[in-house]
Amino acid sequence: MKNKLTIVFDFDGTIVQSQLLIEGIVKSLQHKYKLAEINTVETDVRKLTAKELLKAIKIKKWKIPFFIYEVKKLMRSDINSLKIEPGLEEVIRQLYALNFRLIIMSSNSKKNIKSYLQKHELEHYFEDIITSSKLFKKEVPLKKIKKKYSNCIYIGDEVRDIVACKLANMNNIAVEWGFNDAQILKKENPNYLIKEPKELIPLLTSISVDKID
Repeated sequence: MKNKLTIVFDFDGTIVQSQLLIEGIVKSLQHKYKLAEINTVETDVRKLTAKELLKAIKIKKWKIPFFIYEVKKLMRSDINSLKIEPGLEEVIRQLYALNFRLIIMSSNSKKNIKSYLQKHELEHYFEDIITSSKLFKKEVPLKKIKKKYSNCIYIGDEVRDIVACKLANMNNIAVEWGFNDAQILKKENPNYLIKEPKELIPLLTSISVDKID
């Protein structure tokens, strides 16, 4: 069904609470990559975009792909211990029952995501898992998703998600419970901004196909 609304979920920070795990991994790699330490008392990292965060830790540009690869690799041993955002598991079940098409698009690895979904018995709710090896340029796979499914909306928790959706001409829902706080998400003018997972059901059921395209 080409005209069925496809809901594209981000993974880290949107579905799972991975912020503390990633922060811990970054800290463990601090010496190896000669990273600057962020004073979290003075700096609220949730108010930093991904680019600003990379700049703050002073990582050399050429090291970024290796750094991101290592972060994903180190996540594997602890990925299944992460908690799903409270209330979101039931929302996923309801959206599936309402005949929405659910897929995941993430810069995390497919292996990590599949492992988590299988462990928590969520895999069968998602039709596909699409990943990108790059931290940025998420608009590239998003454009492919839009071309394949036509009517899509993306749910993500970061500024880079909103930017990518605009470049891919895809509507988006920004969530306040992830990596970036509401203040900087609002600055990017997402199509929708929500505080809690329970808001997704009435919002998505109210969005018609005509509103998406």
